[in-house]
Amino acid sequence: MEQPQEITFPIVLRLWWTYWWRATVIGILLGGLLGGVAGFIMALLGWVEHVQTVASILGFAVSIPVTFWALYAMLTSTYRKFEISIRPREESL
Repeated sequence: MEQPQEITFPIVLRLWWTYWWRATVIGILLGGLLGGVAGFIMALLGWVEHVQTVASILGFAVSIPVTFWALYAMLTSTYRKFEISIRPREESL
């Protein structure tokens, strides 16, 4: 089995960027879509004073599954110079 590669700043930066852009872009798109639909429906119902509160709650609710998905996508991505694997820790005697 190959030795683990040293964790360097460029690797951490690559992993962070892979996670961050997915979480941000998908979060903005889904949050904007849900917020827009909710705002439209609430405006039709005359509940304009509650739009900001509902949009904030929806934004938070969307961020949870989006960040889990972004983390999963980052961990399972194919990288040019390394791969991420999870293995059990060796038991010490």
